[in-house]
Amino acid sequence: KSKKRIFEMDETSNTPTANDGAEAKADVAVTVEIMDPTPGGCNENRNELETFDSTNNITDQHSTEQSGCKCLKRWTHFIENRKVPLLRVLKRVALFSATRPITVIVCVLLISLILVGVGFMTNFRVESDSDFLWAPIGSQPVKHREWLWDESGFGRNVRWVEAQINRGGSEVLGLEGVRRVFEVLDIMKSQPEYVSVCALTEEEKKETPNFEPCPTRAVTGFWEKHDSSLFEAFSANATDDDVIDVISGLTFANGALVNRLKILGIVQPPVNDNAYGNVYDPDEVRLQSAQAYKISMSLRTGTEEETAMKFEENALDGLLKLRDEWEKSGDWVLEVLASRSFDDELSRAIVKDIPLMVASFVIMGMFCSIYFAKRDRVLSRSAMGTGAVVSVLLALMTGYGILFCIGVPFTSLTQVFPFILVGIGLDDGFIIIGAFDRTDPKAKVEERIEQAMDEIGISIFVTTLTTFLAFMLGSVTKIPAVRWFCFYAGPCVFIDFIYQITFFVAVLKLDQIRIRSGRYDIICCCKSSRPSTSAVETSDKDPNIEVDAKDEEDNDATEVRQDDVREPIDSMDNEADAAIYVPGEGKGRKLDFTSRLMAKYISFILRPATKACVLIFFAVLLILGAISASKMKETFDFRTMTASGSYLNAYLDATEVYFGDTPGLFDVFVYARDVDFTAEENRTAMDNFVNDMVGLDYITHYPSDYWLKDFKYFIDQASADVKSKSFNDQISIFLETEPYKAIHTDHIIRDSAGNLIVSRVKMFYDKVDQADVKNQVTALLDQRRVSKSQPLNDGMEDWAFFSFANMYPIWEFYSVVVNELILTTVLAISSVAVITLFFIPHPVGCVIVTLTVSMVFVDLLGFMQIAGLDINSLTSICLVMSIGLIVDFVAHIVHIYFEVDEDTRDKKVEQTLMTMGKSILVGGFSTFLGTLPLCLGTSEVFW
Repeated sequence: KSKKRIFEMDETSNTPTANDGAEAKADVAVTVEIMDPTPGGCNENRNELETFDSTNNITDQHSTEQSGCKCLKRWTHFIENRKVPLLRVLKRVALFSATRPITVIVCVLLISLILVGVGFMTNFRVESDSDFLWAPIGSQPVKHREWLWDESGFGRNVRWVEAQINRGGSEVLGLEGVRRVFEVLDIMKSQPEYVSVCALTEEEKKETPNFEPCPTRAVTGFWEKHDSSLFEAFSANATDDDVIDVISGLTFANGALVNRLKILGIVQPPVNDNAYGNVYDPDEVRLQSAQAYKISMSLRTGTEEETAMKFEENALDGLLKLRDEWEKSGDWVLEVLASRSFDDELSRAIVKDIPLMVASFVIMGMFCSIYFAKRDRVLSRSAMGTGAVVSVLLALMTGYGILFCIGVPFTSLTQVFPFILVGIGLDDGFIIIGAFDRTDPKAKVEERIEQAMDEIGISIFVTTLTTFLAFMLGSVTKIPAVRWFCFYAGPCVFIDFIYQITFFVAVLKLDQIRIRSGRYDIICCCKSSRPSTSAVETSDKDPNIEVDAKDEEDNDATEVRQDDVREPIDSMDNEADAAIYVPGEGKGRKLDFTSRLMAKYISFILRPATKACVLIFFAVLLILGAISASKMKETFDFRTMTASGSYLNAYLDATEVYFGDTPGLFDVFVYARDVDFTAEENRTAMDNFVNDMVGLDYITHYPSDYWLKDFKYFIDQASADVKSKSFNDQISIFLETEPYKAIHTDHIIRDSAGNLIVSRVKMFYDKVDQADVKNQVTALLDQRRVSKSQPLNDGMEDWAFFSFANMYPIWEFYSVVVNELILTTVLAISSVAVITLFFIPHPVGCVIVTLTVSMVFVDLLGFMQIAGLDINSLTSICLVMSIGLIVDFVAHIVHIYFEVDEDTRDKKVEQTLMTMGKSILVGGFSTFLGTLPLCLGTSEVFW
């Protein structure tokens, strides 16, 4: 049953009062439910839905079947009342844009250009440093790294340049191989900055003639000071066997111990226990085979960052040219790497893929132009479709400009988002156009825009808000790269919504004025000679737009052009077709392709057998998805972030083949700080800590360059006079004696009084599986357990003894990424549940949205596992994005379902799919098109 009732709002109490028979004004309309309670607590006989408007009148809108109890009706009434002020604001913003389109368009253009320009000129920076991108904020490895860089005295990571020489797996031992090693080293030394970063001062030349300011590790060290002229003199009459005899030695020319793995890779025999005092049979340790050479040059500690990076850049350029020459002339292969290579290659991948953004917007613009194009050059709306794409681009410029100004770093992951925003932004544009097209074409444009916003304003706001919150809650993660991505994504989504109801509405208004003026699409300066559309009503004119008198004459003399393409609903072939016709004085609109497609889909999906099959199919899919998702693993490979064909990837690939580890990444230093080294028990405690670290399953060999072990050996061999001195004096003498000075000076920090305050010992993780994240996390936790168990660390927040490796921050990332993903997912889905609960006029709608989003998310995880994708920083960001996309589609459908005025569920589904479903179909396809250019990306990030 339904009853015609009119209500007026009491302005003081903001409550409705009955006023039967009054005229209702349609300004801001929102559906609310007027309850008729019964003694049993439920409304058994009627369910009236009535409408509030901006004039504080309420009109009866429609009736639906009885459902729910008093509390449910009151909740629905509460929700609908809360929408009134929001919808009023949305409609007023849209109406303002429709009445002043040129003003709005110019303002949006200026704001976007100014913000992105100011952002680029002020705080814009590209962050590609892996030390910052992946290390969890506030984690123990990050705290230790900050201490090492800022307080320890060792400074930031030592910068370095490395090169490898191989012959594709063939033998390299001999004169030719060593000559090529010297050639590579000479190129490094020939760089202009070498004098600044590696040369000895005059004082150092006098006091320490054998000291190497830039320690170099290579077979060249068997000749004093890595002097190529000495090698040339030696090789003049030498044979390959003579060279092999020399480089088979276990100490370099300066007395430092040889680690064959680090200069020759996997060799025979390896001699892994090389140490001072050990005696070996020369014949037993003579080199038998080797497949590669490696040259490692560490730049001088304390060198200015800018000078060091310039040296690396020039050295890389020279070595890469040499690599190209070797590639053309023979079978010798040169691979190079420097400490700046990771950042350089990540930045290069970003710059190289920027054209894909342009391609994405071009593709979307073409799609929209084609989709809205018609044979009739006046009724065609290609320019308006392009305007939808431009609105997304402007939103992106504004959002990124604001974040550039704030100083949020731009990363290779951040550049993925524009492709997603194109899809999300155009969804709202298609929905606005769809709602606008369902209004009466004879009405004023402002009235049509008002009616369109009345229908879908709340819907696009809800989906925008849920997507915005999903991204912003994702920013609570400890992983900087993911946090910065969410910082960019959230604001851009909301700004895009604002631009859709302002900029795009203004474009829509101008396009309607063009149509009513009989002007051609795109070439709007030309007018059609055929009868034009209806006149632009006087009240419909925009003060910002000039329409000449002849245009108004032509408009007044003609009738609505769209009438030529309308026919009575009764003439429709079937009920499904009729459903998409917009009622309007007994007439409806012809079906376009997407409407016909949707009509056929509806006729199929609403069959009882189809419904049952769909429910069973998705239940099974959910189970299989959950099973598959449970098998996902964690992996991370820097190479996925770099451009294909990168020299960095080639170097790492060669390292895995010829050296069995990743150079520099699995080195680990054991640190001792805030310890009185003059006390014998503290030195014993450090020995115990080193021994405990060596006892881990991941470290095979005792450190070859351990200052405390060498110090004990030195004291044992020293004179009685040295033995009688204090510890500090003994350390001074020890560090002034070669080869200990060259080996250990960079590993001991003393204060001005000569007291040893910090020291470190270098080891190697040689049993950590690079491909097994779980193994790496276990190694991290085991070394942490060893550090925590040391007596001197008991009860201390800042440990006296600890270890640190460059890979610890990444391993820490592995250890938290799953929990971080779970946290962000739970927060995002929870925000979806809360927002939909307060905006969809029925609690069941909240349940449907939340369960559907959760189900699709689980299915997505399952498909990722089947596709061979694992959990890492890239997939984590994609999963956060996926929640925003899933919510965008689901919430639109569910919200409209509970708003449409139909008697049965099937008819509600029909009406929902024929209105919102059509727009979602086109929007989903546009999102797919927007991401297609990603397949052409130079790195695996996009793929």
